[in-house]
Amino acid sequence: MKENAKTIEVSSINVGDRIRIDYPKIKELAASIQKHGLLQPILVDSEMRLVAGGRRLEAIKYLGLPIIPTDWVKTRKDLTDIQLKEMELEENIQREDLSMDEELAAKLAIHRLKCEQHGDQSKTRNRGDWSLRKTAELLGESVGGLSQDIQLAEAIEQVPELKQCKTKAEVRQLLKNLGRKEGAKLRVQEAEHSDVFKHANNHYIIGDARKCLPLCNPGVVGFAEVDPPYGVNYDKRDGHDKSDYHEVDVGDYPRFLRRIATDLYSVLADQAWVVWWYASIHHHIVRTALEDAGFYVDGVPAIWFKGEKFGSTANAQYLLGRAYEPFFIARKGKPVLAKQGKVNVFWHAPLKPSEKIHPTEKPLSLLVDIIETILVNKTMCLVPFLGSGVTLRAIYKTGHTGFGWDLSENNKNLFLEKVIEENKCD
Repeated sequence: MKENAKTIEVSSINVGDRIRIDYPKIKELAASIQKHGLLQPILVDSEMRLVAGGRRLEAIKYLGLPIIPTDWVKTRKDLTDIQLKEMELEENIQREDLSMDEELAAKLAIHRLKCEQHGDQSKTRNRGDWSLRKTAELLGESVGGLSQDIQLAEAIEQVPELKQCKTKAEVRQLLKNLGRKEGAKLRVQEAEHSDVFKHANNHYIIGDARKCLPLCNPGVVGFAEVDPPYGVNYDKRDGHDKSDYHEVDVGDYPRFLRRIATDLYSVLADQAWVVWWYASIHHHIVRTALEDAGFYVDGVPAIWFKGEKFGSTANAQYLLGRAYEPFFIARKGKPVLAKQGKVNVFWHAPLKPSEKIHPTEKPLSLLVDIIETILVNKTMCLVPFLGSGVTLRAIYKTGHTGFGWDLSENNKNLFLEKVIEENKCD
């Protein structure tokens, strides 16, 4: 430490390895320090190790101050390493601006530190003196809530990618999805010699529709269900695991649509149906792309109505809840409908988030209803954007056959698991 009676060198303060490394609003705090000075001193031990005040120290460094007044630093003498860590943790855990992963890590560290000091009851057959209940009392939390937080913190240690989640609910959902994916992979491996597996495995092809579609043999496919990315920045929204979702940039969307529509028209048989899902804001460009490719498009879209209780919006103060999704029914040639005169509204409740393989997955009953409404004879079907594979399952259920592509091996395993379950295959 280099200091005189009035100043201390900033470089003499040893930050060490701390729980918190990302401090918010450093510029604002630096401006306040520059104007008013440091209102609350930095706390160090006798060896100049930082105890509390990491954000204040970062703001001082941001200002480029090599030395600071001695009254900006307060010293606590004779602190052990454990006490030093304990004070840091207990100071940080009370902060309101901790990120979700920082909060979880701090709670886990406090519990581990206390167990290290006093012995862990859960591992020493009651010879230890510390328990989860005591940590919960120390932090003013319920035992159940703290237990869940510690489990999440341990999961983040094992899977650092979970730090990208913004909420604990997102972490739990992503963990659940990871567990489902691993479980599905094992169950699929167990059933890989069954006929049902081989059948479905050949139909769900890992590949990019944009590259694979032009390579299909023309004139074979009589029905296509196209549920492409919507071009609405869905991958940037909060609340769902979108690790297997591949969005198309809004600026590239018209060109993307024209390419898929043109290639699809070339592949289809002379008499064929197409169901095409889209976001309402793209109604015009989707219809134009289909018509320019050669399709006849019913200008009045069909509607999947989810039911009033499923209507939702992020701006309820200004917008009504969105309880439906539109889709075009287009045709090449003049095929006839199986259920002539049926209304263009399909009422089916959506899946619960916990039931979904893919974040935009639609219910099996809806796809079955649509296929039974449209197709008369046994038909070869194409699903360029398979996602969860639910459309293939509906195709099987209605007695048709089909194939398609997706980029996710995880989605494929979950789809195969569903097919195996539905066919009661060991």
